[in-house]
Amino acid sequence: MNRNNDAAPVISVIMPVYNTRAYLPTTLKNIVEDQFSTMQPLQWELIVVDDGSTDGSHLEVEPWIARFPESVKLIRTPNQGVSTARNTGLAAARGRYIYFADSDDLILRGTLAKLLQLTEESDPDVIKFLFRQISTEEYGRLASDVPSAELSAESLSFFTIDDFMEATHGLSRPMIHTSTWQSVYKRRLFTDNKLGFDPALTVGEDEALTWNAMLHVRTVAYTPTELFLYHQRAGSISHATDSEREERYQFNRIAFCGKMISILGRVKDSGIMDTKTWQNTSRNYMFGYYHSIIDLIVKGFPLLTIYKAMKLYRSYGGDVHPGRPRFTPFYDKAELPRSAKRRRLLVAYGLGTLIKLGF
Repeated sequence: MNRNNDAAPVISVIMPVYNTRAYLPTTLKNIVEDQFSTMQPLQWELIVVDDGSTDGSHLEVEPWIARFPESVKLIRTPNQGVSTARNTGLAAARGRYIYFADSDDLILRGTLAKLLQLTEESDPDVIKFLFRQISTEEYGRLASDVPSAELSAESLSFFTIDDFMEATHGLSRPMIHTSTWQSVYKRRLFTDNKLGFDPALTVGEDEALTWNAMLHVRTVAYTPTELFLYHQRAGSISHATDSEREERYQFNRIAFCGKMISILGRVKDSGIMDTKTWQNTSRNYMFGYYHSIIDLIVKGFPLLTIYKAMKLYRSYGGDVHPGRPRFTPFYDKAELPRSAKRRRLLVAYGLGTLIKLGF
């Protein structure tokens, strides 16, 4: 690469960590040795943000700091959640590009360096690739010998953002995921537009960030190659089944759906998404909202909890009136009288009760 002498690195990898010490030896090796063995240390940096871990996760980072003191950095903070941890990493990052890594997943060997090399002349705002989901058993087999990425100039396509949205039907094509680990972003998208992760969201915070970033993207490089290995480990936060966390999870999911409706309104106004695609995409988040409401009803949560959930959705920008039981995504937004809201709440609760009873 011809940026060897630049003061700033070419890429910053930001990795939030919370009690994943068992996976860190593999993940850190995968980032440092598997990704950047062909790059000079000053061309890359890894910023690990230890979000108040209690298992000694930071101890796994220290040997890598000793080996690459100019490239590997550790920031330790009180536990504030993954969004705040990523924002902390963003504030410290100096790279031209940003990649958000998870602490228990894998990227095929050479992926990041090769993508940067192949897109150096085109200089896209975002580089997107595909992923493959792996089990914990498969993770164990791959950990010691991560396969190499098979990438060439022919495997990459370049799009304007409008064309990319059309080609992917609004990021809804199979395996075009909206999680941040499926993209390499130009850092200016965050600094120029004051973008970051919303600490109030604990479900879908990366998806919201992706869509907010797309509002400012001009060009996209894309490869249909599966470069990221997504490790869905048992007990991870997004897949927890603990009944004590059910209400919190559903409320967080509802807040996320409301937030996404609000963001997609801005996406539509920007002109990068056609009306039909916008309608279909928005409908998915509205259905997610209804799904959570029905879940709460079926699982026996009280009427007041259901009402609070509906009100929360509205407060985050969801444009379905609290209590509206029909799957009608678009309608007049004029405020309903309180009596109508109560009626719709009771109807929704009644429908959920019928489902619960098996009707």
